[in-house]
Amino acid sequence: QILGMNARTPTDFQFSFKGFTQRGGATDVHADGWGCCVYKGRGIQAFHEMAPSCTSPLASLLQTLPIKTHNIIAHIRYATVGNTTLENVHPFTRELWGRNWAFAHNGDLPHFASQTTTCAQRHFNPVGTTDSEAVFVEILNAIEQKFCIENGMPSSCELFEFLKSLTDEIIEGGKEHPIFNFLLCCGEGKRPNSTTWNSLHYIVRRHPFKKASLKDVDYDINFKDVTDPYDQVCIITTKPLTVDECWIEMKKDELLMFE
Repeated sequence: QILGMNARTPTDFQFSFKGFTQRGGATDVHADGWGCCVYKGRGIQAFHEMAPSCTSPLASLLQTLPIKTHNIIAHIRYATVGNTTLENVHPFTRELWGRNWAFAHNGDLPHFASQTTTCAQRHFNPVGTTDSEAVFVEILNAIEQKFCIENGMPSSCELFEFLKSLTDEIIEGGKEHPIFNFLLCCGEGKRPNSTTWNSLHYIVRRHPFKKASLKDVDYDINFKDVTDPYDQVCIITTKPLTVDECWIEMKKDELLMFE
């Protein structure tokens, strides 16, 4: 499962992360490792473990640290392709155009399971043996080939339209019912009702803020007490984290950009 946050102003993610980590072996089966990438300016604070997140002292520590950020991506793994090793734990990161890109995926891409070998002709290559990392480096290689950085960074709209076309190609290339739910982030900076597990949901929290209660642990918070009227935060996750908010389920074949 995956969890993401994109916020207008630096925001803490501990509330969502506290509930999310319980799904790594306690309230769900995703116990084959966990990871979290926290963007801090142009840098990333990355945390990865092979241990279940529900019993991890490091994951518990992250729930207590006063970290605020514009963007985070977190992942709890249920291993289907690739061994339970540290190099196979999401999120995966790479540098492109002087920016840190992070990627996490839940689903299955059987046609990428065999594309985990290194190729000298590619700039980006996988380190581990997952279909997820293989498709991540495929995306970055395609982006690099599409846009000439000498002409400047592509705009958000240009990048979004290319990613939409590229993800359609990735899905169409799969002959064994591919599932491609992913989060991709390139950091800060301006540029000119299903019951299945294989879906994504999001919520936008904005003024006036309200109270919210986690689904996976007995914990609630009144966001009115810890926010300003200008704040706006979007949380993206596999399954809704709270019981008293209206989460929006993404449609099949839908690609959204949060900025």
